[in-house]
Amino acid sequence: MKIFGILPHHSTRNEWTSTLHRVLLVTFLGIFIWSGINPADLFTWFLEIVPAILGLIVVLLTYKRFRMTNLVYVLIWIHAIILVIGGHYTYAEMPLFNWIRDTFDLSRNYYDRVGHFAQGFIPAMVAREVLLRTTPLQRGRMLFFLVVCVCLAISSSYELFEWVGSGSHRNGRRCISWIAGGHLGHAMGHVSCTLWVNPLSSFSLGKAR
Repeated sequence: MKIFGILPHHSTRNEWTSTLHRVLLVTFLGIFIWSGINPADLFTWFLEIVPAILGLIVVLLTYKRFRMTNLVYVLIWIHAIILVIGGHYTYAEMPLFNWIRDTFDLSRNYYDRVGHFAQGFIPAMVAREVLLRTTPLQRGRMLFFLVVCVCLAISSSYELFEWVGSGSHRNGRRCISWIAGGHLGHAMGHVSCTLWVNPLSSFSLGKAR
């Protein structure tokens, strides 16, 4: 990687990469701790942080023997932050998007759309990198098909996780799981968003890498 047209020394590049990874880890842990302090709904917070924590565990366990690119680590960080912030406020009450709703006279808070986009875009980048580096697959239709399948499986499984979890915890509060409120269309929209966002990730950041 060139910086201002100069190719940095290998050791300097490794130091920069290690520093970046430490910054991502520390900032995530800090935001994660903040998110658990007086969340709007404790169970909603739990539902949202579970995928982030599982992702962190996987990254830490595979860090030494399967080092991903900096781009993928940054994208994973972004997705985790979206999840824990949504868990703290609930997706329906995220303050910044409440302000956007009120300022632009929107029908509702659309922070959940950010989460939907991330859930379709970022896992596709992770799946693409893992498949390219661990299988004989090359860039092409089969890689694209398998990446879409992986991401749809992840999205569908998460919707089922929310449905089961929310179904066992109905305390009258607003929960991020719209399925619990009978909004099956929301879940289908979530999965559909995953489907159309996948090509975007493949043809944008995938080519950039």
